[in-house]
Amino acid sequence: MQLELGSLFKLCPHGGGGRIPFPDNPAVTMEIRGRGPPDSEWAAYNPDYPYGEPYCYTKHGAPDQVVDDCLKAFEQVPVDSDGRITDANKIRTKSLEVVFKSCAVKIFSNDGSNINLVKEQASVTFGDMVRKCDKQLGYLNVDGKEGPNEE
Repeated sequence: MQLELGSLFKLCPHGGGGRIPFPDNPAVTMEIRGRGPPDSEWAAYNPDYPYGEPYCYTKHGAPDQVVDDCLKAFEQVPVDSDGRITDANKIRTKSLEVVFKSCAVKIFSNDGSNINLVKEQASVTFGDMVRKCDKQLGYLNVDGKEGPNEE
């Protein structure tokens, strides 16, 4: 690990952070990055931000979102026969985006693995976030991936 950490610091000498795979197991990576500033668009990406806790953010200059548009976008998220979220071709995916009018719903895993989330189980939490955030952007960390960071 010391070798990988040294390599990472050589690649990123000014402290900007970075990600590097371990040579003996490329599926495992080490990432070093700064924290997202409080009240910023990136705060929900901090590793200690709680799962299931909606984070609302006003992006200056961005148009307001309409709650019903976001709920309709989520309704259009495709699923397989087991109700798990997929891409439009019913294939498991690591990320997808569905847009309906003023709202874009983006679902992705934080470790590059496929999403392993039953849409119905996430719908109540998603609806709560949309209603709480109202016209703001909303972020929500939930369990539902199948990779090395599976929760």
